[in-house]
Amino acid sequence: MIFYSPDFLLFLPVVLVICFLVPKRVQNIWLLIASLLFYASGGIQYLPFLLLSVTVSYFCALACEKYPDKKRIALLIWVVWGLGLLFAMKYLPFAYSLLSRFLGVLGISGETPRFSTFLPIGISFYTFSTIGYLMDVYRGKIKAERNFIDYGLFVTFFPYVLSGPIERAGQILPQIKAGVIYSFENIRQGACRMLWGYFLKLVIAERLRIFVDRVYGEYQAYSGVHLLIATVLFAFQLCADFAGYSEIAMGAAKMLGIDVMQNFKAPYFARSVSEFFKRWHISLNRWFVDYLYIPLGGNRKGKWRKYLNVMITFIFSGLWHGAGLCFVVWGGLNGLYMVVGDMTKKARESFKRKLGVRTECFSYRLWQALFTFAAVDLAWLFFRADSLRTGFGILQKIFLSFKLESLIDRSLLTMGFDGYDWMLLCVSMVLWLIVDSLREKGNFYRKFLEQNLLFRYLIFMAGLFGILVFGVYGPDFAAGAFLYFQF
Repeated sequence: MIFYSPDFLLFLPVVLVICFLVPKRVQNIWLLIASLLFYASGGIQYLPFLLLSVTVSYFCALACEKYPDKKRIALLIWVVWGLGLLFAMKYLPFAYSLLSRFLGVLGISGETPRFSTFLPIGISFYTFSTIGYLMDVYRGKIKAERNFIDYGLFVTFFPYVLSGPIERAGQILPQIKAGVIYSFENIRQGACRMLWGYFLKLVIAERLRIFVDRVYGEYQAYSGVHLLIATVLFAFQLCADFAGYSEIAMGAAKMLGIDVMQNFKAPYFARSVSEFFKRWHISLNRWFVDYLYIPLGGNRKGKWRKYLNVMITFIFSGLWHGAGLCFVVWGGLNGLYMVVGDMTKKARESFKRKLGVRTECFSYRLWQALFTFAAVDLAWLFFRADSLRTGFGILQKIFLSFKLESLIDRSLLTMGFDGYDWMLLCVSMVLWLIVDSLREKGNFYRKFLEQNLLFRYLIFMAGLFGILVFGVYGPDFAAGAFLYFQF
């Protein structure tokens, strides 16, 4: 059940109405049932894995708290179980593929086992969520949750179970235990967020997908200019897609009175790669910092150990996104950016002082943002490529087959896009830029909701009408599911 499907648009009001009608003591039971139904709609065969994860992590947390002298064992049981299951489902075929290549290099041949693909949806997200919960209980940051219904709802809550954010128990469980809080304010705030999320997904991301898929799918047929444009547009497609999902998730949760964390904060406004990852997929990056980077030693064991920890963290982040060398390269590149940036920071500051560079003016901030985007987008190229060979092939064509006449020979109008699409895309992205700029300056939603009723109504209806008219639909629409569903 995808957020923009008719099924979900019927499912959400039904959940809200029943929550309103049932007694308060039954609300969380109903929400747990609804969340499990939502998850099972993506494939009932995946449901046992989710239920098993909830049950085992629940009892491990209780054991961790009840037997403090053996809490490390309880934590280890779940970490090994959770990560072992994730590895078996997601990475075993990739591991065997690498092993076969290695044996081939050594001249050792043999039959490679074949694996059928069976990856439960959302497993990367709820596995990390439960590991974070166990780690917090182990560290004494939170108490183990005794109420199985409340804990189960925390893990399976339908707005974020499939693609995050990866929530913390200390943030969500108190809200769940307080029960559903109905208010007109929550409903309208949630509706506004969902509308904006649908705009990002259906008007921008889905339109960009048409062009990017066409060019990357047959990259040998296009010039370097086409490939460069597709690579830049993919960066915005991915951001609009995932930010759109996050906005819809936040909106749906807000309607039930639950505040889910902001997962994106205008990431392409970042002026360094370090800042970019404080704005992009915030819940995942905080998870890696708290539960991998810091346990590895963080920056407490010297500069070179810090750099090693950064590289390990980013490579694992790449592997979390997918089992493939392209994801390793993506993570490694971003880790390298972070290391080189830190190593050269003092030299760069000294160089700027000697040249008298003004660092507080708009032109300098714009330069930083553009340079950061270029570095991040280079890594996105490998994130999107089907293989390393494809990634390097695209990169080679960008540099060696860069034909400027491709910008004026009308070829850009033959790749699933016409002049109407380009114009609509430009207008939509300018609107996106304006909204993100306003949000940077304060609580955009609160300020919007403070406007007169007629103005709010007209803007809301214009947005709804715009999505219905300009959104991308068609026979292959189901293929455009949110990109992060695959992770």
